[in-house]
Amino acid sequence: MKLLAYDVEHIKKYIFSGKHLKTVIGGSGLVRKFEKDIEEFFKNESDCEIVYNGGGNGLIRLPDQVDERVVEFIKKKAEDYGLQVNISIVDPGEFEIDTLGFFDSLPESFGEIGKIMLKTGFALKKENQRLRKSRIIELDADRICEFCGKEEYEEDQIEFDENTEEERRICEKCKKRISFRQPDSESNINHIGESPKGEEKENTYIAILYADGNSFGTVFEKLNSLEEYRHFSQAINTVVEKTSIDVAKAHAKRFAMPILGGDDIFLFLPPSSAINVLADLYESIKENLSRMIGEKSKNIDFSFALLVVPSSTPFLIEYEIASELLRKAKMRRNEEKGGYFVAFQYTSRFEPFRHDSGDRRRKSTMEIGEFLDLCELIKDLKRAGLNQNHMQRLMDIQEQEGPDLEKTINTLYFLLRAIDVKITKHDQSKLVKRYLDVIKKYDFKVFSDLFYFLLDFDGGGTQ
Repeated sequence: MKLLAYDVEHIKKYIFSGKHLKTVIGGSGLVRKFEKDIEEFFKNESDCEIVYNGGGNGLIRLPDQVDERVVEFIKKKAEDYGLQVNISIVDPGEFEIDTLGFFDSLPESFGEIGKIMLKTGFALKKENQRLRKSRIIELDADRICEFCGKEEYEEDQIEFDENTEEERRICEKCKKRISFRQPDSESNINHIGESPKGEEKENTYIAILYADGNSFGTVFEKLNSLEEYRHFSQAINTVVEKTSIDVAKAHAKRFAMPILGGDDIFLFLPPSSAINVLADLYESIKENLSRMIGEKSKNIDFSFALLVVPSSTPFLIEYEIASELLRKAKMRRNEEKGGYFVAFQYTSRFEPFRHDSGDRRRKSTMEIGEFLDLCELIKDLKRAGLNQNHMQRLMDIQEQEGPDLEKTINTLYFLLRAIDVKITKHDQSKLVKRYLDVIKKYDFKVFSDLFYFLLDFDGGGTQ
């Protein structure tokens, strides 16, 4: 028996490189179509079996005598869809690691699947390094596609641009992408975006919810058969994709979900629905994983990034910022040795692209339960009369020079004057204490971002 592993190179950059939502959705759709074509091909190959096929990766069981036709089919299909694919064929019985002694020995917990994953991973990396040297492409600068800016267009290829309402030159790959339609997914970002309260309808914002599972690799490594691997990976794909779509449909009138595959979730949402989607997705993922894979779900959790930016932000930049937020959430999760954590950022009209304070004593990420509690605190402060002018004063207090005790006294004095006098002294004190507890523990940027976000979109923006 041999195993063929394939890997679509830079799949997320391929998906998010387009300038239009329909090309992003189409990019993920073409990856999915590529995978479906592979499934159809191997239905007619009785001596071959798909072990895993999703998210731009695949593992296929082949006979000892490998038919080159199989490899050529995958390469040709990848080329048809504008994908760069690395392919390696390994013998699972010959387990050697030729990587400068990176591993002296394997952990005892490693099962047979863990060994296979290591071997195919190293083989794919070698293939990628070999092919990268030959991937130098020269383009005619006068014939660059006006949709992606990366490929050449033919003279007769023109497409109407919904954003600018103009005709633009388009390459063959982008034409395939925009022709793809994904059920339930919106294809125009302007139909998802919302305006902050009181702003012009043209000034819209979009929420991006990006999530990724943790510890799945550890579970895979301990499996001992390809059958276990197939069952587990199919269960994960089903739970993640179906749960994400069901939750988004329950809370958002319009949304878009590029299918990244595996345990990745990426949603474009109206900002006013983002908190509800996060809260529901957090609970539903836990419940559905437990139901589908039982005991294996105990050590699995997800990290989340929630980003709100102007709808005009290029998709690749949105993806890069969301990825950095997700990295922070994962770091915090690793520090705490598990848990569901979220990192949040709102690029508001009040605080465009402010960074966190850099105070390492205070966290910029938090557990999802704490994040939802913070949302409730901010809503209570708003109901008590706190507004954007008060927030600016609180920001000034936090940024002033001086000891923490002095800042705390100034904050206490200011809040007790700012909070509505109709609220009882007892309730005033409780609110102020909750606020001070948050500021001691978390970076003020997280609080101010969330305050402005809920000020603009709590209860619905303007679509």
